[in-house]
This record gives sequence, C-alpha cells and structure tokens, in this order.
Amino acid sequence: MMSLNRMLDEAKNQFIANTPIEVHMEMFRMIRELQLSGQANGLPVGQQGQGFQAEECAWRGNIII
Repeated sequence: MMSLNRMLDEAKNQFIANTPIEVHMEMFRMIRELQLSGQANGLPVGQQGQGFQAEECAWRGNIII
C-alpha cells in the first residue's frame, strides 16, 4: 500500500504534468500567499494529528487536491 505522503506527491506530480505551466504556477503562488499571510495553518511536516491515522482514509479512493 502506498503511503499518504507518496499518494499526495503523485497527485501533485500528475497535476503539474497535466496542466499548463501558467495554471500550476498560479496555484502554487496562491498557496504561498496563504502560508505567508498566516491564514493557512496545519501541523509541521511529519507530525501526526491527534486521533488521526492515514490508514483510516486510504481505502476511500483517490485523493483530490
């Protein structure tokens, strides 16, 4: 079974491969703006959320970003 991080990386790679450069550059610019503004929040990379296990979600099918 593929890890959640690997599934997310693959989805990102597919998005980049299948969209014009202008689309993904704008998307990544907006994400950076949200992160810098402090409006986007989340756990640090690698930290597990309380009461959450990725295996519980893996069976639900494709992950949409």
